Amino acid sequence: LNSKHLFDVESIPVCSADYLKKAPPLKSSADLWKHTLLNLDGVSHAPEDWAWWLEVFSVYKPKSSQIIGFDNYANVIQAAIDGQGLALGFSHMVDEMIEKKILLAPISERKGRGLSVYLVVPEGVVMSAGTKELYDWILEEVK
Repeated sequence: LNSKHLFDVESIPVCSADYLKKAPPLKSSADLWKHTLLNLDGVSHAPEDWAWWLEVFSVYKPKSSQIIGFDNYANVIQAAIDGQGLALGFSHMVDEMIEKKILLAPISERKGRGLSVYLVVPEGVVMSAGTKELYDWILEEVK
């Protein structure tokens, strides 16, 4: 395979401004369990869910915590935009939304698990014009 490294992934809590207005204070990761957490559920998503991230910051879930699970990252982010809680956003996927203030990063703590995103093409495959256009577009968007 021919692969191009696109970017490393770090995770950061994100939410809408509307959510923050009605939510309890959020000054550090220790405050997260006072909030509704929007989680990417499923065994295949374990490297991307709240459990590992909170463990890194030694934040443990009390029995009263509320977690809403989703099976799709786009749904997690849309729920955060809609003010339903805090999502664990992935850098490069939410950075532009943070810049445009669609989402806020109320605490600055970020953490990565050494995961990265790559663009992969089988070696020796000649790309069609449409595939090459998509390939080039992805590379340009990552810049």
